[in-house]
Formats: sequence, structure tokens, C-alpha cells
Amino acid sequence: MAAFALALTSCAGSPDPAASVPSPAARTQPNVVMIVIDDLGWSDVGYNQTTDLLETPNIDSLAQQSMRFDNAYAGAANCAPSRAVLMSGQYGPRHGIYTVSPSARGEAKARKLIPIANERGLKPEVITLAETLKIAGYATGHFGKWHLGADPDTQGFDHNVAGSGMGMTRHYFSPYKLQNIEDGPQDEYLTDRLTDEVIDWVKAKKDAPFFAYVPYYTVHTPFQAPAEIVTKYRAKGIKSEREATYAAMVEKMDASVGRILAMLEDEGLAQDTIVIFTSDNGGYRMPSFPSPIRAGKGSYYEGGLRVPLLVRWPGRIAPGVDDTPFINADFYPTLMNLAQAERPDQKLDGMDLSGLLLGDTAIGSRDLFWHFPVYLQAHDGRTDQAQDPLFRTRPGTAMRSGDWKLIHYFENDDYELYELSTDIGERNNLAASRPDMLQAMKLKMDAWRQDTGADIPVQLNPEYDPAFNQRLIAENSPNWISLFDGESFDGWRVHGGAHDFSVRDGVITGKAIAGEPNAFLVTEAVYSDFILETDFLSDGSMNSGIIFRADHDPEYREGRLFGYQADIDPSPRGWTGGLFEEALRGWLVPLEDDNPCKTSFRHKQWNTMRIEAVGTDLRIFLNGVPCIRSTETNLSEGVIGLQVHSVPPGSRMGKPGDWVSFKNIRILTDQPERFRLP
Repeated sequence: MAAFALALTSCAGSPDPAASVPSPAARTQPNVVMIVIDDLGWSDVGYNQTTDLLETPNIDSLAQQSMRFDNAYAGAANCAPSRAVLMSGQYGPRHGIYTVSPSARGEAKARKLIPIANERGLKPEVITLAETLKIAGYATGHFGKWHLGADPDTQGFDHNVAGSGMGMTRHYFSPYKLQNIEDGPQDEYLTDRLTDEVIDWVKAKKDAPFFAYVPYYTVHTPFQAPAEIVTKYRAKGIKSEREATYAAMVEKMDASVGRILAMLEDEGLAQDTIVIFTSDNGGYRMPSFPSPIRAGKGSYYEGGLRVPLLVRWPGRIAPGVDDTPFINADFYPTLMNLAQAERPDQKLDGMDLSGLLLGDTAIGSRDLFWHFPVYLQAHDGRTDQAQDPLFRTRPGTAMRSGDWKLIHYFENDDYELYELSTDIGERNNLAASRPDMLQAMKLKMDAWRQDTGADIPVQLNPEYDPAFNQRLIAENSPNWISLFDGESFDGWRVHGGAHDFSVRDGVITGKAIAGEPNAFLVTEAVYSDFILETDFLSDGSMNSGIIFRADHDPEYREGRLFGYQADIDPSPRGWTGGLFEEALRGWLVPLEDDNPCKTSFRHKQWNTMRIEAVGTDLRIFLNGVPCIRSTETNLSEGVIGLQVHSVPPGSRMGKPGDWVSFKNIRILTDQPERFRLP
């Protein structure tokens, strides 16, 4: 909230900006343009991406003009249930849309429970956001994907283009073969066509308040885009045709957003229009576009739920970044209030955040919930980052309370507890170590399920085969090999000068001592084409190499070790921590102070490093945040090393007793093609 207040003060030009905002009763009804992209990941926008590959200049410009919510969530992790939460203002248990039917998806013999039956669309008695705004005098237009059962013109929309029960298009180029839209000229692009329809409709309705709901079909599969734009992204270095096409779809979508914004300006509507930009759920995991958050579409980890969200209303909503958790159920009561609409006779689970947007009021802490009593099969079990490789999600409930995230899986009554402020990648399950927090959140989760009447599957599936389930999990799990048995230095040897390495309780610890040169533990085996992960802990008092890939050349045995090194701690020489890239036989290059990788390092807490070294491509990640990407033709086979700086006389690199610890050192080698970097 401090960030919000600061941004508001800096942009308003008066000491009390909230006082200059008229009360809701005196405010005229604003127009609303709500743009919902299908399957756009939290990191897949320029202002928030972890690479420089995606190009979204219009969205980036909108972000500078908007209240940007960095803790925004979809109402569910896949299409139909998320849209149902948005349109109804209700959590899933109230409307019963939990997934894209059917609810029993994936291998039957791996499903322990009979899932709860799924509703295929919103029931007629549900009063949608569109119906509420229509009653308040708004013209209502729908442009794109509906996916909530009956056509949208039966649930509050005066005008409908391309909306039906269909959840995707098979053809982004005309002929579209979609309901409720006429085919255009040969090869007309669907995203462009929908934008044309929005612009024409708004121009026709601009003299009265309007609600333009623009749920584009893009960037949902199939990945299809103009060939010349795909070629552009291949030239930028994306080797995968599929991923280059995705980038091209993102660019085309951004261009359409820009056209809508330009139209509002040209028609004199910008000042009177709230523009909302968001996604319906998390995106696809792609090597070209890594994300610090775990998993993707269909998962109840952050990668499936967290979405970009921008809200712009010039002169009314101050631009800035706000970290308030926001779920798409909040749109209904918020827009209802801003539109001066009457509250419908139905339960609304979202919160009215109009006061927060306008700077009138702050909100207190509140909890967010997701209920998924069904099964959703894996996309790719080796890369989905789900609980197991067979399902993106097994039946369960998730909640966020403050900085804490709890997931309850029903099959075996398992709980996972994460502290998102220090573990955005949801790697460190604290359910066992924080029983106090676990118990407090369990009580709130149980109370919420009782209040909403959430059905929990308890009936056992007679087809379930536990041995088959475990065998299938093993067969589809990444072939990680442990490099450390937790008890000895088997497979490792010391390289360098004075050293103090020890093993205790499954942890290797290296301490700095007086001596020259530095000390390393290196693997006896030589590796090439690998993905490597390790957890590490440091006291944060010296500059110490964590783990790296070294060239294996004839001079290595004489004490020279080359490769890519990761330095994690502050150094008296002026570096302030983070990762550093060591070019072969070159200098360490420090990351900038505001680099997200550097700032993700957690002093005196366990961190996770990941190195992907495949072919000539190398990437290093810290706690899921991309740090280094490099192409080196000199990369070849090498050893894995752990380093702790020794302390030569007069050294400013540290002091005797400084230490760094490692555990869970694991490597993936001989990986299939899908692990290769683009």
C-alpha cells in the first residue's frame, strides 16, 4: 500500500489528491473497455517479461498510464471457470463451473477419486456483470470468446461477435468457421477482425455509456500468425517455430490493444473510459520465455493463477504499482459501484476495490480462494512443474492469505504451504516447519468451503490402481540424478589450495580459511548438455562461487578452471551480490543493482540455482528468476564445481569462517529434445 500512496502523491500534483476526486454519487457513468487475453502468462508482457524477446510496446505504454497490479489473479487456472468467476462475481462452488468439461480427465487408473461433476455453462438465473451494467443503462457488446454455455446475447449482451460455447478457434485466418461471425476476406486475421468490430461498435455507441467486453481468442492454441512476423522472431534468436509463432501472436495482440487505445483518444473517449487489460489464466511454459513463478495454465501454483492486470482511467486512477492481491471476481462489485449500478439479488464474492483505485480508501487484508475438485491432465509432465507429472492439478483447494499460499490436495490429505514474499517459485514447502501457520490457514480454508458449499470428492474410483499410478509417475518424471548422497563426498574431489569442506545432515558446507588459491569441490565425472539444480545457503558475508560449468581442458589438472561462475554474496570490492557471468578466461561481469535476479537472492535462507547448459546455450536462474543467458561456441564437456573463497593475507574477499552450504544437488543429462534451449 505504501507504493500505491507514493505513486498517487507523485502523479496528482496536489498534497491531497484523494480530496480532489469527486464522490461516486457526483461521478458520471464511465465507459468500460475490458480486454481479456486468453492464456497470456504473467511474464508474457514487455513490462514484466524475463527476456527481451516479446514485443508489447502498446501494453507497456498502457502500464505506464495505469494502476498496475502485480498480485492479480484469475478466478481459476483454466478458461471456462475463470470466465465464470469474472462474469458472475462468484467463486466456483456457487456456480459449479470448475473446468472445461469433463471433470474426469487424464488416465483413469491414476485417479484415486471420483471428481465432482462439472457444469458446462452459467445457469440462466445467474445475473452476469453484463446484465447488471445493462440494467444501469449501458450498451453492452461482446467481442470474442464466451465459453460459458449459451450465447452471450442471452446473458446481458446487446451485441455479440464470435461468442458461443466454443472454447477456442481452429482457424485464426479466415475462413474462421466460428459461430456468430461471418468469414472475412481470405486470410483476414481473427484478432484484427475482432478489433475492427470493437472499434466500429464503440463509435456507434459513444454517446451513451458502454461496456465493451473484448475476450480475444488469442493467444490460445493453435499457434498461428502471419509468416513475416514469425520470421522476425526466428531472426531474433527463437529457434522453435512454435515459440516464434507465439511471440508473433503476442505482437499482433499488442497491436490490436494499441488500435483500441488510439480509437478512444481519437474519439475523445479516453478521459471517460476505464480500460482494463488482463488474462483469463496463466500461460504455457516455454523455454524461450522463462518465468520465475511455478507451473502454468491449469495449475494452482502461481504460474496457473497469477495474471497481468492494468486498470486505466485518466485523471481518476493514478498510475503506479500496487501489490494488493486482486482476483477477477473483484471486477463485478468494483465496476458495479463505478457505474452506479444496483446490486443484484445474488451473492458476490469479490470485493469492491473502487476506493482503492480512486485513492479514497485502502483495504485491509483479505483471503483469496480457488476450488478445483476435478482432474486436469498434464500438458507435458516433464516440464509442467506440477505436483506430479500426470496431472496439472489433482483435486484440491488453494488459498492466499497475506504473503502465504496454502494448497490442499484431497487424494491423500496433503498440504503445501509457501511464503510467496520469499519463495515466489513455490519451491520450499513449509507445511512441516510452520505448523502454526498451516493450522491457522486450514481453519480459514475449511470455513470458506463450508460457507460456499464447496463439494469435496470422497468417493473412491474403482478403476484406480496405486501401483500403476506410481509407475506412471516414475516413467514420466524428469530423469534427475543426484550428485550428492547426503552422507559423503563420493563422486567428488577437492581441487585447489586450502579448504574446509564437510558433510552433515545431508548438507555440504565449505568454510573460508587462510590460504591460496581458492578451494573447489568438483565432480569426478565430466558432463555435457545438462540441466543442473542445487539449493544453497550463505551467511552473506563474502563473494563466493556457488556452482558452475567448467571447460575440461588439458590445463585444468594444473589448477586452471574456466567456465561460468555464479557469485552470490556482497563483496568489499563493490559488487553487491547476485550472479556474475565469467566469460571463458575472462572477467566477472556484475549484474546491475536492480537486476531481478540479484534482488531475488535471500540472505541466510535457502536459495535454488538452476543452470541449463545445452549445446552452445547457457542460462542461469536464481530462485526461478532468469539471470544470465549466453551463447558460447567454446562450451564443451566439463565438470560441476562448488567453490568457497579462501582468504589470502590482506584479502578483502572475506574472512576466515565465512561459509556456504549446498544440498539437493541434482542433474538432468541426456534429456530429450524438449529440454533443449531455443
